[in-house]
Amino acid sequence: MMASDWKDADGPVRKAGTPLWTKILAGCGLALLLLLGTCGGLLWWGIQRGSAAMDQVWAEMVRDVEALRTEAGARRLYHENPGLARNYPTEEDFLKASVAWRDRLGEIPPQRPTLRELFQGKAGGFSIHSGNEQRRVTYRFPKGGRLILEWERDSLVDLRME
Repeated sequence: MMASDWKDADGPVRKAGTPLWTKILAGCGLALLLLLGTCGGLLWWGIQRGSAAMDQVWAEMVRDVEALRTEAGARRLYHENPGLARNYPTEEDFLKASVAWRDRLGEIPPQRPTLRELFQGKAGGFSIHSGNEQRRVTYRFPKGGRLILEWERDSLVDLRME
């Protein structure tokens, strides 16, 4: 027998291909990538949906504040929102209150603060509290007045300045 024959006969036979541990790691990496992609997609969707809702609330607030700047606008606002009669039984009560607020109403930017500004506290005093069918928006004007608006089912039911 030759010397080269006995070395080849006893050794293990190596299979060609990828080792099992490499396949397991690749599968785990793929699962992690899918999980992160799904979480990232859901986060992006949630932020987009929340931003759209905040844009709508901001537009409603700007519209209502602009209506308060004139007597005709305040009358229209009172008639379009019958829920205001809870706190202001007559139109004259509402008009009297809105006249007192006009001096404290400041400028409201047409665009709402960005999410970054809100989280960093740079947006001033803007906050939204939302429940099942109720929303409350608080906005602090630079002049010091704090406007509070409350809606139920898309109808304004309370508006006051503190």
